[in-house]
Amino acid sequence: MSKYYYTNISYDADFDQIDIIEVEALNNYSSTGVVDFSLDEAQVDDILGERSYSGADIPLEVIEEVRQTVQASKISKTYYFSCKEDINGFKSFLGDNYNIDIIVKSDENKDWNESWKSSFSPIKVLEKFEIIPSWDENYKSDCRYTMKLYPGMGFGTGNHETTYLCMEHTLEIKKEISSCLDFGCGSGILGIALKILNPKAHVDLYDIDEDAILNCKQNISLNNLDGKFGLYLPEGRSHIERKYDLVFANILENVLILEKDNLIKSVNKGGLLILSGLLKEQLDGIIELYTKDEQLKLVSSKIKGDWSSICFEAL
Repeated sequence: MSKYYYTNISYDADFDQIDIIEVEALNNYSSTGVVDFSLDEAQVDDILGERSYSGADIPLEVIEEVRQTVQASKISKTYYFSCKEDINGFKSFLGDNYNIDIIVKSDENKDWNESWKSSFSPIKVLEKFEIIPSWDENYKSDCRYTMKLYPGMGFGTGNHETTYLCMEHTLEIKKEISSCLDFGCGSGILGIALKILNPKAHVDLYDIDEDAILNCKQNISLNNLDGKFGLYLPEGRSHIERKYDLVFANILENVLILEKDNLIKSVNKGGLLILSGLLKEQLDGIIELYTKDEQLKLVSSKIKGDWSSICFEAL
């Protein structure tokens, strides 16, 4: 069985380069995922001490106390890699640029999904759509739309700000979508959500990672949508050289720059292009780049934390 490699880094809460390091890990060292933990259950117990609460009975001032403690505490992140050379390169990058020395660890790939399970709970978007872990069989949602999701090794659970922002854009679309491309689909969360919202739509999912496509198949099956998607790897890219009513590209800035022309020409006139995977300081540059040829107009942009997303309409 193959191995995966990982490292844990604890940052001071006021360290302002965390997102830059995360992008570097994903972009230049092929990290397969990043999981963060700001405060664990034992720390919450320490804050609350002997005080006893249940559910919604917790006073707002106590919730604020916990929030302030989170902001003042260490921020811990775990970075995962499938290749030893990548994590060793990431280690050198951290040492050379931030004087951070990491310990490289490895484990069998069978444990990867268990680490996701511990950090993935139901996610509600705009009180309309809820993403539910597939193993949480007893959870009852009060939302009109729901999706079961098994994260696997495909990036995208809704936990990350960029995926959440793309979901918000999607739920704000007023017109019917008859065709969609999820470019860099990861777990398939965005394309599958679109299909749930628009059952008659044709949806294509594309990724360069075979594990992501396998994870998409699993999530399609979990939502009883078998046989209603096109799933493509790079060797099948010719199948997505067409136009769509909606295109998602929740990837990274350098890929959005590289794929700009292809993404723009894949959108029908009057169709929508939703981009994300961007730090908020990258937002204006991508808007300028994508609108300079006057093929797209800006519909809206969103920021959540340090991350951003953009919705364009094709002219």
